[in-house]
Amino acid sequence: MPTGTARYRLALTATRGKDYKDSDRVDAEWTFTSRADGATNAVPFPLSVVRFHPKLSLTGTAKAGARIAVPLSLQGPAAA
Repeated sequence: MPTGTARYRLALTATRGKDYKDSDRVDAEWTFTSRADGATNAVPFPLSVVRFHPKLSLTGTAKAGARIAVPLSLQGPAAA
């Protein structure tokens, strides 16, 4: 990374094979500010993620038209 403070955006996409007809793609994006002093020491980024925990059938589906609760959990520095 260049020396100094800069704003960055990290975007990731994970796709599964065609065997997954429901939810075969996930996109995630983080925006953060980083400061480099020119040293070569690597420091992990403090990324947080939100996990979704809906109660679904064994096939990963819910009844059409039904309202369902989708509990969330937070992992990473934002959860502290």
